[in-house]
Amino acid sequence: MSLHYGLEKFKAAIFNLVEPGDIHVRLQAAISQHLIHLSPSNDVAEIIKDQLQKLLEQYHDNCAEKINALSEIDAENLAKHIVDMHCQWLEFLH
Repeated sequence: MSLHYGLEKFKAAIFNLVEPGDIHVRLQAAISQHLIHLSPSNDVAEIIKDQLQKLLEQYHDNCAEKINALSEIDAENLAKHIVDMHCQWLEFLH
């Protein structure tokens, strides 16, 4: 795909994360509906490539089950990590 595609998918994932509701459900949506479709080598900036690769490897299989097993704090930290990756990418662009 392209970097533009990657930015749009991250933006959509961030929108999932800020919706009301359970953090586990929001994380599942962000990852399984958007981030899982990205290719770290093609769709994101080099600055976050390795971080995204690690996240996708960790949550690719049994995403819902793995996210539901997270504590509330771990789920919040994962959401913050996703937002931070997006911010790193945007800062890199400027």
